[in-house]
Amino acid sequence: MLTLKRYGFFGILITIRYGIRKPNQRQISSSLTCEELKDSMKAIMRWIQEIAFNDELACLKQNKPINKKSRLLCLNIFLDWNDNLIRAGENLANKGISWHFIPPRFPHMGGIWEINVKSIKGHLKRTIGEVVLSYEELYTLLTRIEAVLNSRPLCPLSNDPNDLNPITPGHFLIGEPLTSISERDLTTTRINRLTEWQKVEQMRQNFWHRWQREYLVQNINRSKQLRGSGFRPSTPALEVGSMVILVEDNTPPLQWKLGRIVELHPGSDGVVRVVSVKTVNGIFKRATRKVCVLPANE
Repeated sequence: MLTLKRYGFFGILITIRYGIRKPNQRQISSSLTCEELKDSMKAIMRWIQEIAFNDELACLKQNKPINKKSRLLCLNIFLDWNDNLIRAGENLANKGISWHFIPPRFPHMGGIWEINVKSIKGHLKRTIGEVVLSYEELYTLLTRIEAVLNSRPLCPLSNDPNDLNPITPGHFLIGEPLTSISERDLTTTRINRLTEWQKVEQMRQNFWHRWQREYLVQNINRSKQLRGSGFRPSTPALEVGSMVILVEDNTPPLQWKLGRIVELHPGSDGVVRVVSVKTVNGIFKRATRKVCVLPANE
């Protein structure tokens, strides 16, 4: 019996293919080697190519020209005799793409992504602590944390003041925001009372609360620094119509409280410290330190 818990759909297919190819040689353990995965993936690719590109494959094996109506004609394909696979020959190299790399041993030039990696690794280490996870548990946890990171709002989807939808990394991956079914709060439950799934869910919730709080605070501080620096004009901190994230406590993972500012409430000194924000649930007053303006509105 195959254990199929640890991979996504394509990974499950690879595991099944390996088990069918060598049913009597070994029992599938909880981990396959890189070579075993590569062999299974190549077998699946050969099977797909034989179905989808059978005519092209036959022409290449017989050293005949490919039909001019073939969808692969523009890719300069050739047959890899070692793996018996159709491959594309230097297609990207002929597109005139200009590649720019950071200097060797100079990682801080990629500070935008390096600081995110540092933050995520730090929170993940604190979340897991000294708990020993199996491969399946760690894989599931990392996959769920990946969804958390790719759910963060980047900028408003449009300039419509009634549109409360942001653009997220999920839009670039699947064309829509990532969502999740709300689970009951497990952050205060003792770990010895949890099932395997609940243990992973508890770690995800702990990671979410730590990372979301830091992410919002960093963006609020970044907005203040940019407005006070010489790189951008000194504009009001908040404007009517700006999309903001409400800083709320105990929000479920992947749930971002978004709204649009509809009114500013300046104090007697003319400084705005309170704003009215329109959300899907109505209009609420919030202190300015409890709202985070999305970068597009700075």
